[in-house]
Amino acid sequence: MPDFSDTPWINGRQLVVAHRLRMWYTIRPGLFSKPRYVKAVDDVSISIDHGETMAIVGESGSGKTTLGRVLIRLLKPTGGELIFDGKDITHEDDRNLLWFRRRTAIVLQDPFSSLNPYHNVKFIVEEPLIINGVDSGERDEMVRKALEEVKLTPVDDYLYKYPHQLSGGQRQRVSIARAIVTRPDFIVADEPVSMLDASVRVEILTILKSIQVRDGIAFAYITHDISTAKYFSDKILVMYAGKMAEIGPYRDVI
Repeated sequence: MPDFSDTPWINGRQLVVAHRLRMWYTIRPGLFSKPRYVKAVDDVSISIDHGETMAIVGESGSGKTTLGRVLIRLLKPTGGELIFDGKDITHEDDRNLLWFRRRTAIVLQDPFSSLNPYHNVKFIVEEPLIINGVDSGERDEMVRKALEEVKLTPVDDYLYKYPHQLSGGQRQRVSIARAIVTRPDFIVADEPVSMLDASVRVEILTILKSIQVRDGIAFAYITHDISTAKYFSDKILVMYAGKMAEIGPYRDVI
């Protein structure tokens, strides 16, 4: 376990801990030139408790999406430490992270491109269960429950529809159902309402909030909209040029 003596706010009870996390990309302008670096995430230290939401806000290019992807190890960090539920997963091989994959999920920004147009709703939501080896006898009930929780009812009306037959809000509900079907402990929501109409945004955020309260899921909520961050988050991290500009309880930051 890394030495966190310089970070007294880390006490071992958090679900997600990032300590001086870095994600640098190497650029070589020429064959013999010195490498340069794009510091997408640079020296970021945060913690997210069980059932807590941290909003990650900032302008485009600030590194917030990259940080979200690093937190669930879709990207392997180039420096620092990443701890999940007390286990150091910073440099863990992907083959050893199957347990971690089941306990985490992501909801992507664009509901129009994040769903496979050749698969129906049932398969899209069921696929994480198949990957995680859930018994076929349990999968149907779990899929139906997830769709009910995101208010896609009657469920039988949606199971065999394809993404092109759904509205943007319905597609994002399917994305959320896919994320929660494995009952994860931590979800990265990457601007999940930015491409939706204002009226639909409220509905989606209400669904996410109710799921969080009921199941105790922790969220990293990535957004550039401070009003939704205020509604949905407990803490806010403001990023600028890959670095932490400000962090604290949402009332203090706002």
